[in-house]
Amino acid sequence: MLLTIALFQMSALSTVAAKSSLRILSLHGFGQDGAAFRSKTGSFRKDSSSIADYHFIDAPLMVEHRKIGPGLSWYDFTGTDSNSATVSSAPGSPPAENTSDDEAPLKWDRFDETLKLLDGVFETQGPFDGVFGFSQGAALALVLCALQERGEAPP
Repeated sequence: MLLTIALFQMSALSTVAAKSSLRILSLHGFGQDGAAFRSKTGSFRKDSSSIADYHFIDAPLMVEHRKIGPGLSWYDFTGTDSNSATVSSAPGSPPAENTSDDEAPLKWDRFDETLKLLDGVFETQGPFDGVFGFSQGAALALVLCALQERGEAPP
């Protein structure tokens, strides 16, 4: 599983003394919600409570994954992309990770809904000094950092 903690601005570390704590946006993995992620990170949050305040939100989409089942998600990966190039494997090796003989590549979709949700969260609950994500939430955290680096995400 992927766990990511990223600070939006390194200068935020120098302002910790001036602030009560860093404000960290917390993004759960697929199938969880903010409350479950909060519960699972209890000891971590306790150990860092002197420097960080975590803000947990829920993903906007309910998605049915073909192998895992239903769950909250930051993007829809249930559809197949017929235009997608199939990743081929070397002869005799197992199929590529996202395909098998009877499965088409998954399509990453409806991410615009997540970006709209995040715009609202940044507007009503921000600003945030960093982002903390687990699994699918970690992937989203990395996307947010890349968007901010390009000037396309809230500060």
